[in-house]
Amino acid sequence: MTSSIPTVDSSFACLFVSYLDRAGYPVREWLSEEYLSISLVRQMEGFVSEYHLRKFLVMAAERTGIEDLGLKVADTISMDRIGDLSTKMKAEGSLYASLGLFCKEVAEVNSHATFWLSHNDGQTWFFRHNPDELDVAQDIAEQFTAMYMVKLVQLTAGPEWHPEQVWLKSPGLRGYKRYPEFKNSKISLARGVTAVMLP
Repeated sequence: MTSSIPTVDSSFACLFVSYLDRAGYPVREWLSEEYLSISLVRQMEGFVSEYHLRKFLVMAAERTGIEDLGLKVADTISMDRIGDLSTKMKAEGSLYASLGLFCKEVAEVNSHATFWLSHNDGQTWFFRHNPDELDVAQDIAEQFTAMYMVKLVQLTAGPEWHPEQVWLKSPGLRGYKRYPEFKNSKISLARGVTAVMLP
């Protein structure tokens, strides 16, 4: 068990809050219910409690009826939001080096998530694991992560690239096949990690 409190960069929290705010939902009220700053309605710097953010996401998904909230939000983002890092990743000589750089620097964005590259059955995979104690809103967080990982690969592989195989921790699909990024992917459920097979 970790001794520190899991936090996430507020820029990621703002993505969800801004999406819901633009859709007309009472996000200021919902943020207050989960002890989160209403400043998240606009871009703010710093970190927020990942636990309280996840509780907010569960509330939002239940009250809006949006079962694929994580996918919807991740689908709207531009990878320029990761700033200088995206420029550095594009400048790397290969996809492996580009994602390796991301894995090395991601700790500055999320204090507890771990990303890494590994080989399995002759293929290279891009993995992500989050501590099991963060069991709130696992589906929503994984939806966002899976789409985000695809977008990270597309920085080097191009916008038309889609993964042939995907592993999810989730026991259900919850809308993945409605998105072109996953429409033709072979998706394996109830795995121990989130992962996409690289080209």
